Amino acid sequence: MPTTLLGDLNPQQQKAAQETEGPVLILAGAGSGKTRVLTYRVAYLIAEKQVSPEAILMVTFTNKAAGEMKERIKNLLSSCQLSAVSSQLPFAGTFHSFCALLLRREGKYIGIPPNFSIYDEQDQLDAVKEVMRVLDISTKNFHPRAILSTISQAKNELVSATEYPQYARGYFQETVAQVYLGYQKLLKTGLSTSSRNFFPADTKISALLVTPPKASTGGGAPTTGTSRCLKQTFRT
Repeated sequence: MPTTLLGDLNPQQQKAAQETEGPVLILAGAGSGKTRVLTYRVAYLIAEKQVSPEAILMVTFTNKAAGEMKERIKNLLSSCQLSAVSSQLPFAGTFHSFCALLLRREGKYIGIPPNFSIYDEQDQLDAVKEVMRVLDISTKNFHPRAILSTISQAKNELVSATEYPQYARGYFQETVAQVYLGYQKLLKTGLSTSSRNFFPADTKISALLVTPPKASTGGGAPTTGTSRCLKQTFRT
């Protein structure tokens, strides 16, 4: 990459953009150029280090930011006379869009069909209420939101519905354990008004990324869940 391109960055930014060994954490105030450094770093990896665009994953918090990052990288690569490469940009999207894409393309490995829908918070609450109704658990004695919050916390700690009962302490958590199991079953079958499969917005992809190695169809060495998913998802 021409030095004139990196010359647009200050010395500290240049150092961060050129660092390729190990993780890099960029700490700076708002408007100081953190995103700018990251886009230059991606362009540097592609143009100078010959890293394949499909081996780079960029995740951010908004679709707007993701689009801006891709556009900046495309312009940087074009300025380096790498127009062919700039037409094959790395994936850039939000955390949610990345997880949804990964699940739709690779969810079959953990029993998730590609046509699932994602529950928003109200959908999740409705599902909890439905399970409580079926189990004859009073919503006056146990607030559905409190149960949903506890289930979400368990998911964040990677505690499955089948594992949760062993951690339950007290009547409330024992009740949550019952609802959690029914909740997961309901997500797989869908509400009575629909035959589609649903998953909550906070569904984790950890189960997908840690699935046991599977032998490759080409006869090569087995690949881990993580490497298989990432390679296949971004090879378009």
